[in-house]
Amino acid sequence: MRLEPGWAIKTLEHYLYNYYDEVRKLHEMKEEIIMSSPAQFQEVGGGGISRHSDPTALKGIKLTTNAEIVRREKWLRVVRDLVEDMKIIDKREGKNYTGLIQKKYFDELGEDQICDELHIEHTTYHQWKKDILRHGLLLATALGLIKYEELRKVS
Repeated sequence: MRLEPGWAIKTLEHYLYNYYDEVRKLHEMKEEIIMSSPAQFQEVGGGGISRHSDPTALKGIKLTTNAEIVRREKWLRVVRDLVEDMKIIDKREGKNYTGLIQKKYFDELGEDQICDELHIEHTTYHQWKKDILRHGLLLATALGLIKYEELRKVS
């Protein structure tokens, strides 16, 4: 059985391969909003000051409602949580999912080299990779990045 949806697998692997670069990009996006000069604001309502006229509050609103920032933060959380969960599973089940994640996605080693270094067969490599990605898909679904119905499609 193939893991679905395909777009989510590609996105998850993108964030695994580019985790540190994506963290940097996210930081830059946030920094750009924080450092931007305030626009000219109009008072909302009566003569009182509205939080909508407060430049700091508006920047905070932008940071929490910017769809791209929210999406990136969620995918990066999936990667962090995935690695942490795999550490727990490694201890409990005596596997080395975190070693595979490190070597495949962060170190970008090839399959043969990973199998040699982890002392595993290619079938184990493929099964572990599938287990890792399946768990990542479940985390992404729990965060609302993937619709449940999309995850349930069986090909």
